[in-house]
Amino acid sequence: MNILGISAFHHHNAACLVQDGTIISAVPEERFTRKKHDTSFPKNAIRYCLHNSGLKEKDLDFVVFYEKPLLKFVRLQETYLACAPLGIRSFMEAIPRWIKERLWINDLISEEIEFEGKILFIENHQAHAASVFFSSSFQEAAFLTVSDVGESATASLGVGKDNNIRIYEEIHFPHSLGLLYSAFAYYVGFKVDSDDHKMRELTPNGEPKYKDLILSELMDLKEDGSFKLNMKYFDYGAGLIMTNKRFAKLFDGSARQGGAAITQRERDLARSVQEATEEVILRMARHVHKKTGCKNLCLAGGAALNCVGNGKILREGPFENVWMPPAAWNAGEALGAALLVWYQYLGNKRLAGEKKDFMELNDSGIDEYMTKSNMPLTPPKNEEIKDVKIERKDLRKFGLTFGIVLGVWGGLFLWRGRDYYFCFFILSALFLFFGLTLPFLLKPVYRGWMALTRLLGRLMAKTTLGILFYLAFTPIGLLGRLCGKDFLNLKLSTGAESYWIPKVEMEVEKNRYERQF
Repeated sequence: MNILGISAFHHHNAACLVQDGTIISAVPEERFTRKKHDTSFPKNAIRYCLHNSGLKEKDLDFVVFYEKPLLKFVRLQETYLACAPLGIRSFMEAIPRWIKERLWINDLISEEIEFEGKILFIENHQAHAASVFFSSSFQEAAFLTVSDVGESATASLGVGKDNNIRIYEEIHFPHSLGLLYSAFAYYVGFKVDSDDHKMRELTPNGEPKYKDLILSELMDLKEDGSFKLNMKYFDYGAGLIMTNKRFAKLFDGSARQGGAAITQRERDLARSVQEATEEVILRMARHVHKKTGCKNLCLAGGAALNCVGNGKILREGPFENVWMPPAAWNAGEALGAALLVWYQYLGNKRLAGEKKDFMELNDSGIDEYMTKSNMPLTPPKNEEIKDVKIERKDLRKFGLTFGIVLGVWGGLFLWRGRDYYFCFFILSALFLFFGLTLPFLLKPVYRGWMALTRLLGRLMAKTTLGILFYLAFTPIGLLGRLCGKDFLNLKLSTGAESYWIPKVEMEVEKNRYERQF
């Protein structure tokens, strides 16, 4: 039984091949494209997994995607309804990507790897939980996942036992510990989803002078670790940046620009958000223990990359054993997707501690494969029309088409008695001549025409999206909010005991895995 897991369209995209429960290959796309945190579909990683195992696409039994795209798309629409009339720039950037490929995952997978079998979809935090529990040596364990955001969940907890995982509770977007940490990384001057780890390197030389301000002003933190963020300080809901002017005023000035000198303020901010994060995760861990009664804990998501926080859970938390997987982030979700299908969907027996060896990857092995596959070992140049493949037949067709069109226009102008008709006939003759005899001379004109059509396409798309946003999303969002609709559950409830949202878990129904919602 060959199962291919895929994570895509987020940082650390990857592919993983599981064969009869054994991990054969697992590799991120960035190892092939040489683009750090590549967000494209991991077609190169998929081909490597198949090559490494000696399989063809037809040998695959299942392909599993690491999230349910339609659920995520619904959350995106709710976000714009909650923020409209703000958010138009983010709307224009996000919606075309979804319409172009992310809503058509079945077609994309079938096209990229020529797979005609069954394609399955699992929830993002299910993939996280499966990656950490099924790769552990525990027969039963609690799990805690803390990430930026999946479909809606930003944190989740539950129990894994034998060949099954079950999520008990979740926290939903926009209330996200991962995005809070990323907001501070942005404010300190680092690139989001790429250089967050650099902020942790500042913490030893900082003081937690802003910790209490973070816990009191930026969030409403409960004793069980659940929380809501005060979104008036953040702009990531429907904006293109993480924080706003209120955030800057609260923390003594504007965000540091990349390349500027790092001051003591940045070190203090890093130390403060680190200790605030540790406080939240430690409370979460204690709640997980109280909720599940398990002695073992598995950590997944960005939280499992915070070594200092993990150490605090191990030293001060109630668990006897704590496990963090080698790939706790998005790359590991490809592994979790494949293992979840093998164990929970197919119902195969699992014995903790079974040997699951898989090939260790290194740069030399990747380079050798890329060389044999005629793949470039350096990052490709970012050209505007890089995906336009120009062949002789395309240039000939371009020349003949333009020649005929210009000739028709010349004939119409001649019939209407226009003096400039001969200009169109001359251009028509030139295009026809070069199209038939020397089509390669039309390459600059072809490139210019393609650039123009792309520009016109973008202008039309932006116009259409602007109309849709202001004539549909804005009035619906405003009317809904006037009627008391809280699309993203933003309202803080200081009197509430908990912000954890119970997860309604149904029995394993195989048709649920076949739907994108």
